[in-house]
Amino acid sequence: MPDWVVHLGAASLIGRVCRFRDIRWFFLGAVLPDLLAVMSMVFLDFSPVSPFPGTPVARTYFRLLHTPFMAILAAVIFSFFSSCYLKSAGLTVCGVLSHFALDLLQKSASGGIALFFPFSFSLFSTQIIYYTKPFIPLTAVFFLPLLIHSFLCKRKPYEQKIPLQITKRIILVFPFLVVFILTPWFFLEKAYEANIENVRFITRPAEYDGLPVYLSVSKVAAIDDVKMTVREGTADFKIKPVCSPLYSRVFKKLKKDDWITVKGMYKDGIIYAEYIHKDSPYYQIKIILSLIGMTCVILYWFYYFKKKY
Repeated sequence: MPDWVVHLGAASLIGRVCRFRDIRWFFLGAVLPDLLAVMSMVFLDFSPVSPFPGTPVARTYFRLLHTPFMAILAAVIFSFFSSCYLKSAGLTVCGVLSHFALDLLQKSASGGIALFFPFSFSLFSTQIIYYTKPFIPLTAVFFLPLLIHSFLCKRKPYEQKIPLQITKRIILVFPFLVVFILTPWFFLEKAYEANIENVRFITRPAEYDGLPVYLSVSKVAAIDDVKMTVREGTADFKIKPVCSPLYSRVFKKLKKDDWITVKGMYKDGIIYAEYIHKDSPYYQIKIILSLIGMTCVILYWFYYFKKKY
């Protein structure tokens, strides 16, 4: 997925073209699918007390939240707290759609996004570009002026002559909230069986003996001339390249602590990699850019409430 500066910059560009009046909700929708995904990454990937193999349920649950169905449901829930909830819901949903439109452009070893969850666990991606390419952070330089323009541009928020009372809003939002919480839990077993987020392979690799597998953005723990060990959470996997000369050159340039994506056949505890991609340091820079983007959203909302028209 792109960083939030790119998501928000694209939303700002679309907002200018479409002349959206209250762009706050469009901005919210543009980052909404990633909010819980980032939480899961922080607490499950980087937490020393929650190693990957111990959190397959939580990781699968959070992954299912990063789907159009769940994000649109979250957009409806948030919009109930707007004074003009129908228009706010429409803008937030449009922001969600812009988010997934960008996400679909990326190359993904996993296969992409479960667009039709909960009706299908099939993954989709156009496989056009890697968002870990070094030139991607430069797009943030292009989008930042658009964000600043949206920040300074005066637009009057939507108003509703007969606002909905807070108690009625809570009553209306409660069933949507229940559905939002329980839907991923209800489909958790099916998602695990479908190997969503690669959880099943990493926790039960023996079941995939003789089958094609992948590891995405994993850390090189050790490497020599013929093989390497890749770490995913606390699970280690041996990798032996059997790929084309192009990917063999990539393998020879790898070193310890690099981040890579591999695809290949799993056999007798070894992944025979037919594809190797080195992920650039942008994967770490992306987190910083996303925090900058989130800060812009928060400041924009508070600034909006202080405007006088």
